[in-house]
Amino acid sequence: MCKKILAILLSFLMVVSFAACNEKNDDHSSNKPTTDTTKETGILKLPYSREDGLNPFKAKSLLNRGIMPLIYSGLYRVDKNYNAIPDLASSAEFVGNTAIIKLNPAKTFTNGTKITADDVVYSYEHAITSTYYASSLASVAGVAAADPLTVVVTTNFANQYILSSLTFPIVAINSAEGSTAIGVGQYSYSDTTSGGILSRDESYSDSAYNMDKIELVNITDENTLMFSLVLGNFNAIESDMSSGKSQRINASSVQTDLNNIVFLGINYAGVLGNPELRKCLSAVINRTELLSAGLEGYGVETNLPFNPNWYAATNVKKSEMDLKTAKEKLSSSLNGYSIVILNNSNNEFKVKLAETLKSQLESLGVSVTISSVPYETYLEGITGGYYDIYIGEMKLTNDMNIASLLSGDLLTNYAEMMAGNLSAQTFVDAFSAETPFIPVCFRNGVLAYSRAIETEVNPLPGNVYGNVTDWFI
Repeated sequence: MCKKILAILLSFLMVVSFAACNEKNDDHSSNKPTTDTTKETGILKLPYSREDGLNPFKAKSLLNRGIMPLIYSGLYRVDKNYNAIPDLASSAEFVGNTAIIKLNPAKTFTNGTKITADDVVYSYEHAITSTYYASSLASVAGVAAADPLTVVVTTNFANQYILSSLTFPIVAINSAEGSTAIGVGQYSYSDTTSGGILSRDESYSDSAYNMDKIELVNITDENTLMFSLVLGNFNAIESDMSSGKSQRINASSVQTDLNNIVFLGINYAGVLGNPELRKCLSAVINRTELLSAGLEGYGVETNLPFNPNWYAATNVKKSEMDLKTAKEKLSSSLNGYSIVILNNSNNEFKVKLAETLKSQLESLGVSVTISSVPYETYLEGITGGYYDIYIGEMKLTNDMNIASLLSGDLLTNYAEMMAGNLSAQTFVDAFSAETPFIPVCFRNGVLAYSRAIETEVNPLPGNVYGNVTDWFI
């Protein structure tokens, strides 16, 4: 009987759509920054998995990955526009395809030892074998110590944006073998009988925090996370929406920048191998509808091949073909041909996106067939070329490395842009002429949080609790 009553209560609480909430329509009118400095701060509680541990190179859960930026620092961190901000580094100099980085001599680990270049090399070697950080270092060929306070980062090509990708945690040599490691960050971690405590790390910064302590609540069943948030067991929970499923919850929420580009991959061996038809396709698709209907609004639409929030993309525009001309040319060229759209049937968002794209093309008189198959078969279909269009998604590095999606002269142009020898606008113009793939949007995740949090919540790329030191309960 008690279980039935609890189920009824929970069903009443699930009244606000978690999927429909985003930065544009969230009601944050009650989340005014506090001005009463005498008010006592409540205890912020965040979920984590003690079993998964807080070793940044071993932890796999999304819960614990969200905690890592609070207790470990990298050479750099990034702001909302992917600008690189020195963290444990103090300066950088570029020479060809190397970045010569000086460490901040004032920085120490939580145990008081100095941070050296050997620690950075050790951390890099662990990062490139880790589940989470390896892909973020795709632009890096190697890291070496030149002297105790100088690190030489070699990149795969000359790259003026590489500093924004050097955010992997720096830990002390030989400390990354257990469930935690010795690092330095805004907070330091200590174990408790019920979970853990994050305490302000004075060795990292002497800045004042609103939130000096954070209680970590040990979670053993991730299937009840959203219910636990409603019940007040903790105050915030992240979802990267990678399953393609949305949930409903009675909470405030804000979208999080995942830097995941969603695009239409093209089979060059098919009818869309003609760049003019790819340009037509890019012009006729309704990205607003694809984002809204396909991804339930979780993202930001774009026709650029890199994140529209990226500082280097400011004022960069991609020209599209005249819509009327594009519709007529695409319709006539594809007359009698059935376009095959390949997508991953295991992801509901991708299924909806494919269906929405099919509807858009059929409204132009284009015949379309959807091949919706399980993920492994989907990958085999891409490799085998069993498609005209596939629904693709790729997480980009912070330096917007799209080299794997390019070839030929366009890849050369991209390398020149990354080296600083070509403007981003010039590259985008070349990209537009070729249109090797068709950007649709950058997919976002979401951070749901308790209405007890009175300050504005501002996640950062790679740091979902970006301004947690300013939070007030």
